[in-house]
Amino acid sequence: MKKHKSKQKSKKAILIDLPPLNSTSNPEVIYLGKGNNLLEVNLRKSIRAKSVRIRILANQNIELVIPHNASLAQIKQAHQFLQQQEKELRTKLAQLEPIVAIATEIPKSLSIFGQEYRIIINISTSKETVLHENDQLIVCSRGNESKIEWLLVNYLQQLIAKEISVYVKLISKKLQVTYKKITIKDVRSYWGCYSTNGHLSFSWRIVFAPRHIMEYIVVHELCHILEHNHSKRFWQLVEQNYPEYQKAELWLKQHGVKLHNLLAR
Repeated sequence: MKKHKSKQKSKKAILIDLPPLNSTSNPEVIYLGKGNNLLEVNLRKSIRAKSVRIRILANQNIELVIPHNASLAQIKQAHQFLQQQEKELRTKLAQLEPIVAIATEIPKSLSIFGQEYRIIINISTSKETVLHENDQLIVCSRGNESKIEWLLVNYLQQLIAKEISVYVKLISKKLQVTYKKITIKDVRSYWGCYSTNGHLSFSWRIVFAPRHIMEYIVVHELCHILEHNHSKRFWQLVEQNYPEYQKAELWLKQHGVKLHNLLAR
């Protein structure tokens, strides 16, 4: 965005944008307009924000972002600025493509790393992608159900690949073991696998398990680099690096079938 000479304009701008992935919750709600024609705006304080911003999110919600340490006077000014921008906000919203809900077999919500996310389908002719906004995953697609599922699965596979590689690097360093490659697979017969050629492979559906379960699966497979079977020595090694491994094993037995069947093609 270009800088303006006016200090007021450089500090305040309307963006059609996304909040950071770690943005927080329970915002104050502000209403613009009168009667039945109200615009609902969420006020969010952000530690990253250095100025006042108005965001129109992909789900067409409006967010007023202010610095987390803003004074009462600054918050009041932000409210006044928001009121001044009401007409422009309504114009921008009118220009956006409407969100159309369609019936699909995709779950209405999914638990990802132990946190519940609502799945929102946004039928659009614009870029097909998946957006992460607070507790929502918004799948933007042109309406083909198989493509909607593909977009969501692809997003989750990329997410688990990124997250699991971090755990593998940390735990392999702790165990002082090396590996050659990490592969994320669409399998329902196992959670993780280590081959003697140094390759690690994991089911992408680990993304539906809590993080501590993902950590256990990584520990389990990395211990196989040192012990290739499930001998007593192997389980002792697992216990040394993940003391509550029996609880994790039980959790997987209780929930594994359900997780393996999520978004199964």
